Amino acid sequence: MKFVVIGSSAAGINAVEVLRRLRPEATIDLISEENAPLYSRSLLSFYLAGQLPETKLLYRPNNFYQQYDIRAHVGARAIRIDPSSKQVHLASGEKIAYDSLLIATGARSKMPQIPGIELDGIYPLRDLKDAHAIKKRLKQAPKAAILGGGLVGLKAAQALKNCGLKVTVVVKSGRLLSQMLDTEAAKIFESCLQQHHIDLIPGKEAVAFQGRHSVEKIILDDGSSLDTNLVIIGKGVKPNTELLPESAQKSHYGIPVNHFLQTNVEHLYAAGDVVETNDLARGEKRINALWPCAVEQGRIAATNMAGKPTAYAGSMSMNSLQFFNIPVISMGIVSAQAPEFKEI
Repeated sequence: MKFVVIGSSAAGINAVEVLRRLRPEATIDLISEENAPLYSRSLLSFYLAGQLPETKLLYRPNNFYQQYDIRAHVGARAIRIDPSSKQVHLASGEKIAYDSLLIATGARSKMPQIPGIELDGIYPLRDLKDAHAIKKRLKQAPKAAILGGGLVGLKAAQALKNCGLKVTVVVKSGRLLSQMLDTEAAKIFESCLQQHHIDLIPGKEAVAFQGRHSVEKIILDDGSSLDTNLVIIGKGVKPNTELLPESAQKSHYGIPVNHFLQTNVEHLYAAGDVVETNDLARGEKRINALWPCAVEQGRIAATNMAGKPTAYAGSMSMNSLQFFNIPVISMGIVSAQAPEFKEI
């Protein structure tokens, strides 16, 4: 039996562990475009703030692939899946055969397509390469701007403030953590920003970046500007669905799957931030791009790939964080507008 997993983060790594346990005789190939140790993305802001060394980011030990007898193709980019021949084509020209395949390609940061986006000093904060680049930039960047008031944006703001930078957060939606908190709770965090001397610009959006070679200024949609030497984009993610074959069912957003995390293409499964599954609170298909969801989906997808049918019930939006010593947990629907909901 030949298994192939594309992606080496939470869903992919948990999948290969389960595959090896259930099918010890199988051949398992893992393809990862990222050439880095197996680390936790959730900890990147702590590394950026200097609170954790890079070694503490590791999610699995350096000998993981040898330990689980995985044929790892690290730094390799999959460019096409051919279901008819049951092969994955790599950019190098290599072809890898499979009997069952898991797409665990995750998501990438949404970058605004506006003038000046190509300037140095503008970064997402999605992977270790981003964190390295930002950390290198800190010495020449006394002023930083965060675009986006979500979880990534606020964690980045706290990290940069801890590094001694003057930080400004620009939030288009008008309130912080709009997907996680209601208006009343968001105001608590706005007060927290003020107490820690982080500036907040609500209800505005960047329309251009300016500078000679590196970013020096952000132009906002009301015509005002903001001086900065470093910009971190935290405006959500876009699922990496490009490998989905032409014959597969498509969605406006992620990869649709059934309760067994299987696509409509035989022997082709998907898990993690790339997949649409049942949202238990909303009763509809949705991507809940969360680490624990990816872990569970990777394990269940692998169980099904190994021939042990196991249904995935679904998930719901949930998050926990501690922002400048204010802990918060959020689950489910936080800003319901429908008349059948009551806010208590």
